[in-house]
Amino acid sequence: MALATDLIWENQGSESARVKGVITDAGNFEAPVVIDASGLHSLLARKAGLVRWGTDKIMLAIKYIYRVDGELLRQRLQTYYDSDGVETDWGAMPTMAGDTPEFWGSHAVACPGRGIVNIIIYQCLREAVKARVNIHQRMQWYLQQPPINRLIEGGEFVCCNFHCLSSGDLVGYPPKAYLPGLMLVGDAGGFAQVVDNFGANVAQVQGRMAAELAAEMKAKNDYSEAMFARYDAMWRDSFIGEDNVPEMNVLMRNGGFQKLVGCIDEAASTFFKKRTNNTSYPSIVLNVLPKMLQALPPVLEAPYMMKTIAAVGVKKASALLAMFGMASEK
Repeated sequence: MALATDLIWENQGSESARVKGVITDAGNFEAPVVIDASGLHSLLARKAGLVRWGTDKIMLAIKYIYRVDGELLRQRLQTYYDSDGVETDWGAMPTMAGDTPEFWGSHAVACPGRGIVNIIIYQCLREAVKARVNIHQRMQWYLQQPPINRLIEGGEFVCCNFHCLSSGDLVGYPPKAYLPGLMLVGDAGGFAQVVDNFGANVAQVQGRMAAELAAEMKAKNDYSEAMFARYDAMWRDSFIGEDNVPEMNVLMRNGGFQKLVGCIDEAASTFFKKRTNNTSYPSIVLNVLPKMLQALPPVLEAPYMMKTIAAVGVKKASALLAMFGMASEK
């Protein structure tokens, strides 16, 4: 284990500059490929000049861990076994709460097999500073909620830990995630699905992309900038690139997302109710459209989001049309 503090450069400051290694507290290491997966506060990513995150990008998470008897947890929760045979539950009282500047989230997950309960609070750092709130205050409120209080009743507090993540942000992904000799993976490059607070899958997929590309470079003995540029093309052409719509968080903060989901739910309910009562499709459409139109104002507040959705739709449609020889797939 070593702390990476800086990059080793070749021709630093010139157009032909490339990363050729890292400086750590355990010594220097050189290699033709450096993959940085050191988290949101990566010194390497900042030294490379590829990221310049502020408090508007960072979300702070605090986790309280309690030890609770497994049998008690089974009585308090309806657990299930996943495909790997691991006993778990759906979580207790997930909450996304607050308007700007106090947007934050909370969640509790019990693991009866291990006899522990994880309780997590997420807080966007910029909004916490603006609202002058301490994340421990959020946690203390959550612990007093009846479902959570009952979940940990009789349990023993073990520890708390903190971590930073880049999800829930209003910034989005970096313009570029590579330099000759260097690739940024996961939170080191500020990558995470910007809306649903989940980054593990993004980091795993990017890690595989970077590793497979590095293996190809070694096999071909080709460490050119063109090869490293392929990394950006790979993640941009995947679900990771498509998810780069930070404007959706604006919808979540101003209530537009809830309104959109509510309109969809009401429209679907209207559709099935009228269809089962032998209402004609044209009549159904006339009833549903006004309900859907209520969601347009908040959605139109984020024009870039609509542009991204349209671009993804065109890409999917082009692939479909190409299957039938109706268009050339690009």
